[in-house]
Amino acid sequence: MKQSCHIYRPEIDGLRAFSVMAVMLFHAGLESFRGGYVGVDVFFVISGYLISKIILSEKEQGRFSLIDFYLRRIRRIIPMLFLVSLICIPIAWLWFYTNQLIDFSKSIVAVLTFSSNFLFGSQKGYFDASNELKPLLHTWSLGVEEQYYIVFPALLILAARMGPRSRFLLMAVLALVSILFAQWAAMNKPDFGFYMLPTRFWEFMLGFLCTQLEPMLGRWPTWRRNFLSALGLLMLMASVFFYDEKTPFPGFSALIPTVGAALAILFALPDTWGGRLLGSRPIPTIGLLSYSAYLWHQPVFSFARFRSYGDMAPENLVLLIPGILVLSWLSWRFIETPIRRRALLRRTRDLLWVLGLASLVGLSTAAYGIYDNYMGKRSTPYFLRSLERNSDYVADNYYLIGQSWELQREINGIPFYAVNNVPRDREMVFDSGDLRSKMLVVGNSHSVDFYNVLRFSRKMSDHFQVARFGANIVEINDELFLSPNYRAADVVVYCSLMSKADLEVLESVVVKTKRDGKKVYVCKNVFTWMERAIFTKLDRLIVEGVARGDGYDQISDSVNARYAQDFHSRKYVNEDWKESSLNLEVLVDRLVHEHSIQVIDRMAYVCRGSSCEILSKTLGKYFYDMGHHTLLGAKYFASIVDRTEVLDDMLKP
Repeated sequence: MKQSCHIYRPEIDGLRAFSVMAVMLFHAGLESFRGGYVGVDVFFVISGYLISKIILSEKEQGRFSLIDFYLRRIRRIIPMLFLVSLICIPIAWLWFYTNQLIDFSKSIVAVLTFSSNFLFGSQKGYFDASNELKPLLHTWSLGVEEQYYIVFPALLILAARMGPRSRFLLMAVLALVSILFAQWAAMNKPDFGFYMLPTRFWEFMLGFLCTQLEPMLGRWPTWRRNFLSALGLLMLMASVFFYDEKTPFPGFSALIPTVGAALAILFALPDTWGGRLLGSRPIPTIGLLSYSAYLWHQPVFSFARFRSYGDMAPENLVLLIPGILVLSWLSWRFIETPIRRRALLRRTRDLLWVLGLASLVGLSTAAYGIYDNYMGKRSTPYFLRSLERNSDYVADNYYLIGQSWELQREINGIPFYAVNNVPRDREMVFDSGDLRSKMLVVGNSHSVDFYNVLRFSRKMSDHFQVARFGANIVEINDELFLSPNYRAADVVVYCSLMSKADLEVLESVVVKTKRDGKKVYVCKNVFTWMERAIFTKLDRLIVEGVARGDGYDQISDSVNARYAQDFHSRKYVNEDWKESSLNLEVLVDRLVHEHSIQVIDRMAYVCRGSSCEILSKTLGKYFYDMGHHTLLGAKYFASIVDRTEVLDDMLKP
């Protein structure tokens, strides 16, 4: 950034170019750049350095104004941020599912109120795969920076009354406290540590400390500055190439990239190797575009991934980067620079009026997006609407989740769904005047799948009253054993997707239930074939078949054959679920012999012989994620139960 109060350094823009390219390659998903997220930390150091230099210089000249400072920050940051956010709105409204549109609307509000870091910090961790489809995820760092702009000038004004040494010591102590807190948070509260200003404040302070050290260190001999500038660049590259999502961050680990950035700022001058490298064209030019490029890249990547059904190869995303840079140049040339230099919206009143109008449009649209949508409402991206009209395919997996809990909602009255801690589970559901046997199904969300099959099965419904108690097996306690439905039940079925923790307590739960005089069944894990996601493997196979021009019958046969092949070869979605499922099979075999329990293999109604069915001939999905039945699937599997003998052992006394 070229400022009138100090000499322009192309090396700083070269450092910005490094940072933005690292971030873009990281967000593209390139394995070699798995530590590219440290580019944001480098931006924080640069920002701390430049803002400190500007404020200190203007104060020395007696012309610093807090109002002017904030107006310059507004011109620098807000117009492009609001523009990119507003451009995302119509695309999101045309493409996103209901739950995504709700989340997106909340992110618009967060952007306009400079609180994106709080919003995203309250959601899934930064490295969660679902974040790849959030267009405004990257604005968390701007939230941190905007909050820093509120705090730091006031702090520096107060510190200006001190002598240079006292001011340096104060800022150094604050930086030390911040990094110690960051290290604690990285180990104990990683999401808070990643997203919040108190754990990032030291990175800005490192930039300030550079301004204090610069006059002294700039006089060091060239050979020493050559070495330290090269060392700084090596530290930056090492963190990009060797850090990953498992690196505790932003604690002590963040010292490598941030100190590397500080060394580059202090020593990569035009007469050093590092300075000549960072200042070589076109690197500084990319640095000039870095803010626009940072703003554009995540929405472009996010929408590209979404349009590719969540499965766009990193190499293809990288091919979008030249286009992002062209878009960044256009916005830098015709919007960012003219507004910053007052060639566009010269009068402050005009600027604030336009930004206020943009805020009103954004907030109104976001409010409507939240109000008019609700979990369980069905929505469809425009590019899938034709497929849905002409088949039984339903794209929105979160709608299918809500639909699959339809029978439970009739009982518990909860608007969408609740896996456990449901008050109605603690109340009597069985009818004492009904002569049918009483069956209680216990487990996590997978118990709902089996409950639905039982309820839709004429054969099972003729024989059993069925109730459900929601709980992970590992969490089972006296709340279950003292509940009225458990006490009244003749048969208890433990049906969950069981994890390692569940397996550790399953035997004691079974023994207790047998001792209470119940007939006990344990379900094997259903085959976990695909991920829980906005677009699953099943969705991609369907749309790929449609794109090839295959008929619906052909697509159904192909998908079912692929599933059957993977099931029989035990090709699980990941090794953890494979291990848990195989260990459960060993455990239930032992429980059968030692405690005379019964076993239910739910895969018996999904796969018969060498064939399996998870997709109808009209593209109706029987599963919506890693192993959950859709309502359509539950009804279909219930018909299998009625036509075959797969669950007939449950009817025996």
